[in-house]
Amino acid sequence: MESSRQIFIPLLLFLASLLPGGLKAQNNHELNLLTSDKQRSYHPLEVALSEVTYPFYLAHNPLFSLDRENKWVCRLCKEFPSLNNGLLEALGSSNNSYDLKISFEFSPDFMWGDGKPINGYDLYFTWQVSSKLEHRYLGKHFFNRIQQISVDSNDPRKVTVYLRGKTSLYSDWGEVTLIPRHLEKKIWLKYRDRPHSYFRHSLYHSEPFNPGLYSGYYYLSSEQTFKRSRNLLQSKAAYDAIKLVKPSKFSNFRNKGEFLTPESLPRDYASILRQAEVSSHPQKEVWGDSIVFEHVSFNLRNPILKDKRIRWALSHGFDKNALIKLVHQNLVSPTAHFLAPQHQGFNKDIPLYPFDPKKSSKLLDDAEWVLDPKTQLRYKMGKPLRLSLTTNSDPQRVATAKFLAESWKQIGVQLDIKYLKNSHFWNSIKRKAFDSMIMFAWELPADRSFYPLFSSNAVPNIRNQYQGQNICGWINKRVDRILTNLKNEFSHERRNAHLKDLQKIFAEEVPMIPLFMPNLVASVPRGLEHFYISGNQFPSSHYVHRWAHKQKSKISIK
Repeated sequence: MESSRQIFIPLLLFLASLLPGGLKAQNNHELNLLTSDKQRSYHPLEVALSEVTYPFYLAHNPLFSLDRENKWVCRLCKEFPSLNNGLLEALGSSNNSYDLKISFEFSPDFMWGDGKPINGYDLYFTWQVSSKLEHRYLGKHFFNRIQQISVDSNDPRKVTVYLRGKTSLYSDWGEVTLIPRHLEKKIWLKYRDRPHSYFRHSLYHSEPFNPGLYSGYYYLSSEQTFKRSRNLLQSKAAYDAIKLVKPSKFSNFRNKGEFLTPESLPRDYASILRQAEVSSHPQKEVWGDSIVFEHVSFNLRNPILKDKRIRWALSHGFDKNALIKLVHQNLVSPTAHFLAPQHQGFNKDIPLYPFDPKKSSKLLDDAEWVLDPKTQLRYKMGKPLRLSLTTNSDPQRVATAKFLAESWKQIGVQLDIKYLKNSHFWNSIKRKAFDSMIMFAWELPADRSFYPLFSSNAVPNIRNQYQGQNICGWINKRVDRILTNLKNEFSHERRNAHLKDLQKIFAEEVPMIPLFMPNLVASVPRGLEHFYISGNQFPSSHYVHRWAHKQKSKISIK
């Protein structure tokens, strides 16, 4: 009896392994990742944030990160430093020359791709290298504030960082990415007085496939392939290898394995992909929010637009939902203000300005702009209510401008549209060189400083070399106080309270008309779970360690 049972169990296991799914979910070991650009360098201190491509975060883990709920977490260390846990401390200036003290302990679960532990000496070395650099690079604002780093010699995982300035630094957290001291130090010592020569001789260029260069969940193993790193040993990540494929090679995808079109690819690539024959590997679309804020900025120096009633009338004078449906095919989401809904400080109590032509007409009447029944235009002291909207030649913006012009014509406002070439357009934004309104977009990472956008000191002018971004010329003392508080506030709860107050004043004052935030869409294998588009400054590749295959049905053995 016992011998027959010994034969039966292995036989059952063998038969089960032949069934789809078997006793254990089958891993698809390779993913084809479509990408339209190439990372110029994978050295974190050689690239700026604007140059980071989608594959970069496959190979690199920043020190700090945002989780799915857009809360700050420590990616490489045990606990995120905050006032509440005492790991973040504002120091008294009378006792020392430092302003902030940050303490953390690197987690033993993370290591470089060659198995060497990541510790405080890597942070110290990265800071040393950054101090010699003058170009823009990841973490520059954070590293420039560091005055001293203390590493515990008995336990190098424990680190204390001292910084200058008591201002908040949350907008810089996610850019702090380390380089391996054990591999790069010898090269740096040789070329430290010639940073450009250092980068040319760095292992990121001479030995880019060395696993030890990467702190992420994958490492670059060939020109177009990333392989699973040691940091994925405890993860249920779906793939052992991720291959980069150019969109021009769509035709090769038929029956060639699973593939993913990231949200960073232009929509025209995604539409081409949907037309491709990939029936053996069905796809699903995953939608998510972006941090891009499309809006119409007012020039508040314009005597007509100084009157809030005109700005309110214009806000009520067009159907935002119709604009989104007719012009943008529902590929964008309407917004009431500048923060994305997923932001911790988003004020959900502020509604959209509803489309209400009667209310618009009443506001214009109250402002003494009288409608001429013959011309159907409004006049005041013999002058017509005539405004201009500056935009570039982007087809979506052109269509949006025409929609606004037609809508506002119905309430007696004549809108002249001015089209500029991109070079002139962005110069007009920088120098506030537009008469009435200008349409463009901001990209607003989580916890960035809104001081350059809304402070009365940030109005671009010749005195500040046109560096300010408050192109509306919005001057409000309450807003200035809130922005000052945000610069110096480390408590997330109080920061969010300040942000909600700022949004409330923004909605009352209407220095600009919020239009929409574009939606992002990715095409992923139907069986892939826990893939999500973050709605923050990190792409979905930053959360690759969460990806997993859908568990298939198992055969139960009684």
